[in-house]
Amino acid sequence: MKGISLKKLICALLGVILGVIIGVMTPPAELTAESMRYLGLLVWFICWMIGGVMPDFLTGIAFLILAILCKLTDFTSAFSPFAGTTTWLLVGAFGVGAMLGKTGVLKRIAYVIMQFFPGSYTGQMLALYAAGIIVSPMMPSITAKAALISPLSIPAAEAFGFEKNSKGATGLFLSAYWSAGILGNFFFTGCVYVGTMMAYLDEETLAALNFWTWLQYFWPYLLVFAIGGFFIIRLLYQPKDYQPLPKGFIKEKLRELGPMSRDEKLSLIILVIMVAGWLTADLTGISVAEWSVIGLILMGAVGIFKPADFGSRIPWTIIALVASISTLASLMGTYGIPEWLTGILAPVLGPIASNQVLLIIAIGVVVFALRWGVASMFTSGALIYALFAGLGSALGMNTLVVVFIGYMGVQCWPFGAYNATLMAGLGAVNGYVEFKQVQKLTFVYSALVIVAALINLPIWKMVGLA
Repeated sequence: MKGISLKKLICALLGVILGVIIGVMTPPAELTAESMRYLGLLVWFICWMIGGVMPDFLTGIAFLILAILCKLTDFTSAFSPFAGTTTWLLVGAFGVGAMLGKTGVLKRIAYVIMQFFPGSYTGQMLALYAAGIIVSPMMPSITAKAALISPLSIPAAEAFGFEKNSKGATGLFLSAYWSAGILGNFFFTGCVYVGTMMAYLDEETLAALNFWTWLQYFWPYLLVFAIGGFFIIRLLYQPKDYQPLPKGFIKEKLRELGPMSRDEKLSLIILVIMVAGWLTADLTGISVAEWSVIGLILMGAVGIFKPADFGSRIPWTIIALVASISTLASLMGTYGIPEWLTGILAPVLGPIASNQVLLIIAIGVVVFALRWGVASMFTSGALIYALFAGLGSALGMNTLVVVFIGYMGVQCWPFGAYNATLMAGLGAVNGYVEFKQVQKLTFVYSALVIVAALINLPIWKMVGLA
């Protein structure tokens, strides 16, 4: 057992033991023997994900194989999400996003945007904010965006004369991270968690989703996070003294990049084509997923996206996990687990089970509590779905609302290692800002998750999601 941590060992054994016991138990009246086998697999999956017994994507694939062996589904059905719309939306968007980072065109776009803002501290906060928001819809990897945009805060911090871990440097870093890493959730093509949320949804809801409907559903949430986040960062990290930013500072950074290369120009042209396609998907009948794959093909046709990039620059492990979760969620509904949990939880939760406002608060509080003990964001999201999807449905709340609040909540950062996106941003600034400087903001972030959801509730009611 050398090299295996005690936590992994305990979670591995506990998952197997509990899974087997639950799987062979006599089902209650509301469930079947197949439902119990599914519950056993679900408990095993959660234990192994919490313990990190295997990489998350391997645990997801193992779940699919075990579901087949337990006669809960067949091979074709279990693995059908791997050929589905969500998977290929992610493949195309991840691939194109990686190429935009590879060619450097995203960095150039960010600097072009930043040059139009004042050289004051607030002006540069707004510049980084604007740059992050504008590039957010262009790639679904918020981790990659955080790694690309966050370093842009450091030249400005140095020019202002801010020391490492100072309030001023931290405020500039958070402006870049918040806009690129967090606000991407509000764009259909801007965050991998959008694809994960889609894995839990029914066909009718999925058919209604595109770039514009996503904004229609979540624009109040976006405003709360964009405006509220900016002023909170400004309040908490406003420096007392700093020297003015040199005149023409950003233009000098653009000059340092040199003239646009062939690949940058072609990447920019393809990006414009893709964005136009995403925005007009309803008019053309060509879906967002199809435009994402078209963009990737165009990148390959002009020699930017190379064969080696297909294996090395597309995060297949994340895509495989998202596809596996899609089957896990589908089987959960097939075997009546959400309805059964609703029947159990409703008497326990009392008023929460009969009030949408209290249910939203409960989701936000529970997911925040979960994240102090569950390192995996995907596991936390799956638990929120299992616990609250049935209650939400009973209150007329679409599953999209439940999983959106849940997946916004899982992106808090009680500990550094619990949020890969934040750590990518911090890693990209090479120690100029450290985790201890931003840890306290996780409480504010989690409070905003709940406040924004409550403000968004009337819109969800208006569009038929609640």
